[in-house]
Amino acid sequence: MNMIGGLLRQVALGAVGNVGEIEHAFEKSRQKGGKGHQLPEMLELFVKTIGSLERVYICIDAMDELVPQYRSEFPRALRQTIQEAPNMRLFLTGRPHIRGELDNYLTKEAYA
Repeated sequence: MNMIGGLLRQVALGAVGNVGEIEHAFEKSRQKGGKGHQLPEMLELFVKTIGSLERVYICIDAMDELVPQYRSEFPRALRQTIQEAPNMRLFLTGRPHIRGELDNYLTKEAYA
C-alpha cells in the first residue's frame, strides 16, 4: 500500500539505525522480481522503524479523501501499528462523515 510506504519513508529519515535494514529489504524485493513489498511486509518494516525511535508523531490529513477501497485497509493497518508500536502517536483529520468508519478501527472499543 502506497500510504504505508510513504509513511515508512518519512519515518525512516529519523531512524538512522534501521536504514540499512530497510534498504536491504527493498533490494531483496527487487531481486525477486521487483513487485515491491506487500502490505504485511511493509507494516513489519514500518513497526520496526517506529520501534527504533523514542516517540513518533504521525499526522494524516483528509482521511475522508481516501479511495473507497482503502477506507478499511488503511485504518486497520494503522490500528495494527498502534498496537505493535505503542510509542507512536496518531493525529487524523477528515470531514465528519468519516468519523464513524474510523471509530470502527481506531477507538479503544475496537481493541476489545
